Amino acid sequence: MTQSKIYVGEFNRPHGDNIRHCARRLERRGIPASVLPHKTSLRIERPPEMGWMDFKQAIRGQLNPRIGSVLLHSQSSGNSYLCRNRGNRPGRFERVYHHSARVAMRLARATSQSKPACESVDFCLASRQRDAECEFLGFRTRLC
Repeated sequence: MTQSKIYVGEFNRPHGDNIRHCARRLERRGIPASVLPHKTSLRIERPPEMGWMDFKQAIRGQLNPRIGSVLLHSQSSGNSYLCRNRGNRPGRFERVYHHSARVAMRLARATSQSKPACESVDFCLASRQRDAECEFLGFRTRLC
């Protein structure tokens, strides 16, 4: 049997502007959720039998239809997703990429390595050689 996936969700403008009610509504749909000390965050467990599409629909249903948004972070994969009801793609979950992860993957592809040179967040600052490689590939050497 597979384990349930754990997510941390940072909600802005949930339906009814109440994060505790949001957690209760998720629990009614079979998704265990608990309020974290940071007031608008939830620890959410996706049950193993629930698919990703059903999970996204349940999370999307907790947002204010006009201006609600959520930043969802998966603890198992490290991926982050943003869903907002404003803008030109309302209600879509968009993957948020981390700058250093993109640079590491592009650097690995450009140098034909199977793994990135260094997997730490500040790998561009690790050595002068990597700085030179990053500059050669057109990347910034300092993180924003």
